[in-house]
Amino acid sequence: MTTIEQKETEVLATIKTQTMSALNTMYSDMVKYDDMFNLECELGADLRRLAYTIGGFDIKIDKIKVQYLALKEACASGDITSASASMNGQEVLSTQLSRLEWKAERLNYSKELVSAKEDAYKDFFAIKLGKKYIPYTSTGVNTVSAKFKEESKLAKSWLVENNDKYPPVLEGSEMIPAIIE
Repeated sequence: MTTIEQKETEVLATIKTQTMSALNTMYSDMVKYDDMFNLECELGADLRRLAYTIGGFDIKIDKIKVQYLALKEACASGDITSASASMNGQEVLSTQLSRLEWKAERLNYSKELVSAKEDAYKDFFAIKLGKKYIPYTSTGVNTVSAKFKEESKLAKSWLVENNDKYPPVLEGSEMIPAIIE
């Protein structure tokens, strides 16, 4: 009989290759008919979903760490684990600590699975599209508007310096009829 650690190791060892195989099958028609735009959109959406899932695991793991540390501090012993609490006769503490340790192990394993899938998606993206996956961020819009503001300031300063060198397009008497029309 195999242990759970052996099963996890086997799954983690094969998840990336199986995901690559599945992606080759799933997107074979897009690659075959050279629909790279939609392939990039699909893979980008899937990669964003996987990154969001990994972030969710990080949040849950952090919550468990906080609970674990709070439980250890409540016992006034910073070096205690579930095994040492069990040896000291602190069965309730041992049970509580072992539950938190088990949850943290499960979440770490799940995070590793999703990370392996994400790596497979990134490799597939690089192989089929010929470029590295760069996650979308909304900060690009801010940099464009900042660049526009910078160029606008530059243009205004140029106008201030060079305004007298060029004659106006409309003379004062021509302005009023032009505005009315």
